[in-house]
Amino acid sequence: MLIAGIDEAGRGPVIGPMVMAIAAIDEKDVFELETFGITDSKAFSPEERKALIEKVKQICEYEVEIVTPKHIDEAVTHPSRNLNILEAEIAGKLIDKLIARLGAYKIKHVILDCPSTNPKTYLEEMKHHVKRDVQLIVEHKADLNHRIVGAASVLAKVVRDEEIEKLKKEHDIDFGSGYPSDEKTARFVKEHYTEYDFFRKTWETYKRAAGVGSQRTLGTFAEDLSKPVREKQKQLLSLLQGGFVQAPAKGVAEVLRLKKPGCTITLYRNGKVLVQGKEKDAWQKRVRMS
Repeated sequence: MLIAGIDEAGRGPVIGPMVMAIAAIDEKDVFELETFGITDSKAFSPEERKALIEKVKQICEYEVEIVTPKHIDEAVTHPSRNLNILEAEIAGKLIDKLIARLGAYKIKHVILDCPSTNPKTYLEEMKHHVKRDVQLIVEHKADLNHRIVGAASVLAKVVRDEEIEKLKKEHDIDFGSGYPSDEKTARFVKEHYTEYDFFRKTWETYKRAAGVGSQRTLGTFAEDLSKPVREKQKQLLSLLQGGFVQAPAKGVAEVLRLKKPGCTITLYRNGKVLVQGKEKDAWQKRVRMS
């Protein structure tokens, strides 16, 4: 019989997704996780986690779910949902996916690291989101007390780290760890809160930054743009002849927003140009040359 564990990574950051993972292993093979020293992912360095995840994948069955900032914000602002309920929904989805692949008769029980202050309440919530007949165990510090939950913790953390690195590489930026306590992250949110869609807009760090932005004076709106930005603005306006139309700027950080089907080009006050949409590849080279 298999035992399974579920844990998350990235519940608290203001930037990027939360990742949840389920790992399962035959009871008789748990000693292998003990041999590797598997425990809560926070006990390991990034390099150690990368080495451990390969071992986990070799001996465990697993599933992973990536929860976007948009889905997190929707849950937090919903009148009858919250982040704990969202976690329960995703945990139920992970359990159902694993059982659908392996068969319910093979799973003895699933141990969940409890995100709520009340494990009993969270257990009752979990029962609403699991379609299969399986025993659920909900505990605080389950990632420390159960090796299989520690394995899920490592899986979730490594995938979360990979997703963060993808964002940095895709946008050619460095926003730090993504956690509000990180000074680099907090500064990045304050300076760029209008520019990207990977922020959790319900987080206080983001709301404070947006509040600062919305309270800028008319003098700030009227201040002169730097010469390079004015030149870039003039060059981009030439794209109006290529089928683009000028759209209203969203926030004071934007200087110019051009749109056409499949592509949006935004110029920011710091000189950065962001090209988005299905046809962005076709226009990025043109923008760089303009």
